[in-house]
Amino acid sequence: MLIFTAYAELYQIEELITALPMVRFEIAAPVYVSFQLKQLLGYPNVRIHQVVLS
Repeated sequence: MLIFTAYAELYQIEELITALPMVRFEIAAPVYVSFQLKQLLGYPNVRIHQVVLS
């Protein structure tokens, strides 16, 4: 699942990540992501892509 965001907070994203362990979450942002989003890398089904140009 691709999520493109420019915000540091994603409403209930951790609940989705833990409820759907078989889904890979690709979180992309046009800027460097916040420490809060980087902490989601602790989940095996999360990938983060920073400074993605649209």
